[in-house]
Amino acid sequence: MTSQEKLGVTEKTNTRGLQIVRWVARLWAVGVISLVVVMNLAPDPVAGELSSTVTIHQVALALLFPGLYIAGWLLAWWREIAGGALMVLSFPLFIAYIALVQSAGRLTGAMVIVAVFVIVPGLLFLLTGYRSRNAGAS
Repeated sequence: MTSQEKLGVTEKTNTRGLQIVRWVARLWAVGVISLVVVMNLAPDPVAGELSSTVTIHQVALALLFPGLYIAGWLLAWWREIAGGALMVLSFPLFIAYIALVQSAGRLTGAMVIVAVFVIVPGLLFLLTGYRSRNAGAS
């Protein structure tokens, strides 16, 4: 009798658990992406008039996050490990760019809290990808 049989864990329950975690990651990422889109489309009440010019820094920020994040999320539907890794890397690269270029090397506590909220779906995709790979190998 294997250790999984002793615990009452079968292949079916293990697969079902992975499916649940996979869908939590997908839906959580949709929430993050939706929030970012709303924040980018809403006018800034503090800024006053909207600027029609786009700077190279704004383009770089948009490519790092949410650009890479969305690309990772789409990739994770087929390649969970690669997509999850891209999602996890997108936000630290975004934060590093902000800290180095715009904030003179300063990180705030809010950046770290948001990073945790944003990175979790990518970590869940990595988890399900590795667990699926290991389940297929045995």
